[in-house]
Amino acid sequence: MTRALLLVLALSGCGEDAASSAVCDADCRVQTAVAAWGRSVGEGSAAMEAITDPTERLLVARTVMENGHIEGGEVCRFVENPSTHDYCMRLSHRPHLFEAPRQKVARRERVAGGPVDSELLPARPLPTPAADVPAAELSGCADGEEATACADRLAMDAAREGRPAAIAGLCNAVSAPRLRSECRFAAAEEAVRVGGAAAVAEAVPLCLAAGDYLAHCLGHSVTRLAERSPPADAEPGAWSEVISGAEALEVVLRPLDPALARSAADRVYAEAAALAYARAGTLDGRPLDALPERAVPAVRASLAWELVKRGSLSHTGDLASAVETLARAESARGEPGVPLEAPARVVVRNRWGEDDRESSAFAAAWWRGTARRPTDPSPDTDRALCVLEAVADVRGQQDPMLSAAITHETRVVAWSAARLSGRPGALPPVPQEDR
Repeated sequence: MTRALLLVLALSGCGEDAASSAVCDADCRVQTAVAAWGRSVGEGSAAMEAITDPTERLLVARTVMENGHIEGGEVCRFVENPSTHDYCMRLSHRPHLFEAPRQKVARRERVAGGPVDSELLPARPLPTPAADVPAAELSGCADGEEATACADRLAMDAAREGRPAAIAGLCNAVSAPRLRSECRFAAAEEAVRVGGAAAVAEAVPLCLAAGDYLAHCLGHSVTRLAERSPPADAEPGAWSEVISGAEALEVVLRPLDPALARSAADRVYAEAAALAYARAGTLDGRPLDALPERAVPAVRASLAWELVKRGSLSHTGDLASAVETLARAESARGEPGVPLEAPARVVVRNRWGEDDRESSAFAAAWWRGTARRPTDPSPDTDRALCVLEAVADVRGQQDPMLSAAITHETRVVAWSAARLSGRPGALPPVPQEDR
């Protein structure tokens, strides 16, 4: 009945004029209420109050959910079924449902290497085998539970119970495309949170079939893998789950998009390092004993940030001295300290937007996870870049170290200092012989 009513809504010519006429049938009332929710919460609530039939209210709520007009969850209070109400409220706390679709950039590789931007997107459309799995026959739905809410709940149950292979069929039982994509996204993330590396092979195809939420899905899955990181001063063996997760992600993605595979795996290490150093009692280079060589930029970046945050570099105005301090910390292997019981939440700000002609020549790396920074094969140059990023984050754009570095002899360091201090115009022009 619900699908039939939706079809009527799609084809109906009923609008506000009909709603204001003497006769407005069920389809007209539903369409009028849906349109009201699209304009404002106040209008939607008023229109819903005028509808007394529970079936009509459910249809309005479902259509509003499908349209993404549920921010704040106001429409959910008109849903009487407890399970469907819970589903509605969960959707109201998923901010990507309310944002405009992210622009998909065709160019996903840089000549100099590293992430193009802060997104995890493929260079071209990839196969979506999860979308072709036959829709599951729903069983175990609660009495009166809307079919979409039931399918989504069963998919989340499968994720939590370690049955990721069942998720695609359950999500494909969701008829609305937006909510079907949301089901794949949410269940894939939950499967990785519960199963770690073992769930990646099933979760990635779900993400690739998540439509506009593909980048969100891969990004959240990366975060769930990174959350398995130990404190940075833990023994090397404690990093095994993070390493397994990054490797599993790269293995699944490499045949489809090698650049995306590298980027996703590197971001696991970047996010993991940021979380690890936020909890560490001792700040040293111990993670370098456990992680692969490719993770060095990630470890260095988060170690630099934490050194600045905790004051180890707070009185150092000279970039060269700060680089030496960071190098000593990377080489040190102190006794593990007491992990921070309540570390500050890791918040990352991306200070490098779209590439221009000059910045496209600099290699890029993930900056503590969800942002990017310039990197360099020279360890000391890379340390300088990390210190500058950390100083800008923690101490602000006006820090004297940033201003002084604008005249640095190494071009990428000077460029980064000008960018981070908000003074790109202060950067000396590129020497004629380098053009």
